[in-house]
Amino acid sequence: MTVLMSISTSAFASTTTSTESKNNLTVIVIPTNITVKQTVTFKDGKTIELYYQKKGDVCKLYSTTDVTKYKESDLSKIKSTNFEFVDKVEGKCYITRKTNDVIAFAKSVLKQLV
Repeated sequence: MTVLMSISTSAFASTTTSTESKNNLTVIVIPTNITVKQTVTFKDGKTIELYYQKKGDVCKLYSTTDVTKYKESDLSKIKSTNFEFVDKVEGKCYITRKTNDVIAFAKSVLKQLV
């Protein structure tokens, strides 16, 4: 489940880096309230929809698909992904985290990518 959140960190966060170094992540800005739908299409044609909702200081991941059956190795099977802002979520809530925990996780993932 955390893996699915990691591919979508950008759904919550926009980053700002220092002018001295592109590798120095200094700020992650997260809107107060936002709901984003991510559609993930796999190479075998299967599609799942993930909904990321942030209200106040809580972030939640919803899906109509049982996301607990996916693992890290499934990331290599992704063909495409699309993000869009939506007004509501669909499905079951699989993850609930405080915003500060999501920010810390996002920083650690982004540092590994840059």
